[in-house]
Amino acid sequence: MKIEKMNPKIKALWLEALRSDKYQQGKLMLRPTRDTFCCLGVLCDLATSYSNGVGVSWGDSEEHQGQCMYYNGTWEDDNDQLTEDSELPWPVKKWAGLNNENPKVEIPDPFWIKQPDEDPPMMLVTLAELNDEHNYSFKQIADLIEAQL
Repeated sequence: MKIEKMNPKIKALWLEALRSDKYQQGKLMLRPTRDTFCCLGVLCDLATSYSNGVGVSWGDSEEHQGQCMYYNGTWEDDNDQLTEDSELPWPVKKWAGLNNENPKVEIPDPFWIKQPDEDPPMMLVTLAELNDEHNYSFKQIADLIEAQL
């Protein structure tokens, strides 16, 4: 399976942030509270600091029950699309050199019943699924990003 490769400089920033103790892991949204982030929310937070003109920022959102990514002060991007609260907004995706708002990586199939002398089949999952459903830590997610993106 072909997995996209991202901008190596931004990848290094993201890996460092995920492996640091600066970010507390949250679920289901980019930034469920002011103090928690999903793995994609960490990349969004980096974009607010390092993007040089991408125009994204965090803002309070009652509708999104936490923090929401704003693009040039609004929820809409240049294509008049509403930003999601659980996927990368297109300016962040473009800045990072990604082709998908929720990048995918391969992991061993957790539902495979091990057979003697066989490796488990691989399955393609999104980073958000690893964060929210498979309960991977930021450090585990960073290892997969480093190896595959």
